[in-house]
Amino acid sequence: MKTSKKLLSVILAMLMVASCASTAFAAQSFSGICNEDITISSGATIADDAVFNGKVTVASGATVEKGTFNAAVINNGTINGGAFKSTVTNNSEGLNIGVQLSCGINGGTFSGAVTNSTGATIGGGTFNGSLINNGELIASVANVTGAVANCSVNNIGKISAGSYYNTVNNSGTVNSGAFYNVINNSGTVNSGVSAIIKNGNAYTVQGAPTIASKVTLSGKDATFNLPKGSVVTAIENGQLDLNCPCTINGTILLSKGAKLTSNGGSLTSGSNGTIRVPAETSFSGTSASKFDYITYREHSIKVESNVEANQFDFAVSGSAYKDATVSYSFDLSGTIAGCLILNNITIYKGRKSDSNIIAMSKDRVNSFTMPDEDVIIYIDCVANHNEKTEHKDATCTADGYDRTYCGTCKNELSFKKIDALGHQFSGWVRNADPGSKMLKSRTCTRPGCGHVEKSYIEIKGYDNQNVTVDYKSTLTFNYNVSAPDGCYVQWQLNGNSPVNANDNGFTVTEATDNFKIKAIVYGTGVEGIRDEYVVNVTVKHGFFDKIIAFFRGLFKSLPVYIDNVKQ
Repeated sequence: MKTSKKLLSVILAMLMVASCASTAFAAQSFSGICNEDITISSGATIADDAVFNGKVTVASGATVEKGTFNAAVINNGTINGGAFKSTVTNNSEGLNIGVQLSCGINGGTFSGAVTNSTGATIGGGTFNGSLINNGELIASVANVTGAVANCSVNNIGKISAGSYYNTVNNSGTVNSGAFYNVINNSGTVNSGVSAIIKNGNAYTVQGAPTIASKVTLSGKDATFNLPKGSVVTAIENGQLDLNCPCTINGTILLSKGAKLTSNGGSLTSGSNGTIRVPAETSFSGTSASKFDYITYREHSIKVESNVEANQFDFAVSGSAYKDATVSYSFDLSGTIAGCLILNNITIYKGRKSDSNIIAMSKDRVNSFTMPDEDVIIYIDCVANHNEKTEHKDATCTADGYDRTYCGTCKNELSFKKIDALGHQFSGWVRNADPGSKMLKSRTCTRPGCGHVEKSYIEIKGYDNQNVTVDYKSTLTFNYNVSAPDGCYVQWQLNGNSPVNANDNGFTVTEATDNFKIKAIVYGTGVEGIRDEYVVNVTVKHGFFDKIIAFFRGLFKSLPVYIDNVKQ
């Protein structure tokens, strides 16, 4: 037996090796684990759970879309997906027939070092290890938007697309792409590319770059120049560390969740330099307090008026920075035509005071320069409404109201609610109809109402039932009555009143024969008004049922039912 098991194990091991040990892996579907070096040829299909622990060569014309690759990969065909944990060398340009239709690498996740060879192309994929580009990083037309590089990139070839969240060391050509970190440049960067570019020891800004990760500007003899009109924006989770002498003539804008630090150098600026630090961002470091043109937060613009704001249309930015020009507009036409007349507009800084007035105007469109504090825009209007009144009586169940409104613009000027009155009932009247469960009723006497409230006698939660129980079961019967005080219940067992019945019910102990239970609830003093609950109980009393009950009795485990439910 042991010899047979050992032989079977050897055979299975040989079959597993044979499944992936061939030099050409083609025209078949592969799943499972392969530990050998293989070549994937045209027509091969890789399953999601395929794992390759040996070196893999993707032949020309072959395509990889799935699988996990833990060792080196040489790509001469096409990679559209998969997880690559080790080095990848891409030698393929993809499908190029005068127009680039696909690239050698169009997708996948790459954790190791990737080398894109001369003449080869990468159009997509996520790169987390490192990327050396000797060929071209390009967005092909086959639904690929460009590579996403979270790692550093050494570009000797050409970058024409992609998103780059770490540094790019460029000695080749950068034509386009989104660069969220520094380009260390010794090659060519197209003038249309927005980025922070380092040439030698000098950092400069080209276009309007966005920072989405940590960017550090530092180095011996390094300098940073932000020219007039340029804007660098740090978005959420973006951090800009200025650790070298910096000249700020443009704008550094921090969005919510962004950070700015300056510890290693001084900040200077001309008349146009601005660092905007709104709420929920931070600016810290030894140079932070020395910068003269910092707006540390956005300032609020509050709108007030002597009439309700919803009576006119008003538009203004919700907040603004120091020295920013704020334009505002409002409109008193439309639904309030002729009913409100503009008196004037006064703009205050900080609080309403004659000494704090920034501007005053009757113009419908205006602007002002934002001071370094909050602003109140006060709109003074004269009301000229055509007042009318309306009254609605309250009823037993609905509120009424008194309101004042403008007959011209229909705007509501005042409103007072009148609470619902509630019903005003007569005395209860007994019902003498034997065919009804209604015990009594009463009627609302308020004019125009006539609502009738009825009181019923009813056993709730029970229906007439047929129940089958085990031999010598114990059954307890209860009832749940909905009825006014004074009603009473009568129990019957097989048509007779049981001796152990009480107000809450009664119990049948160790039943051996079929029986019938009836609960009748009567309305006091009203003949024929009643509800009843009937249960027909069938007791299983065959020979085997009695044998089972005998043994249950020995162990004191005879069945118990409460309201026909076995416990």
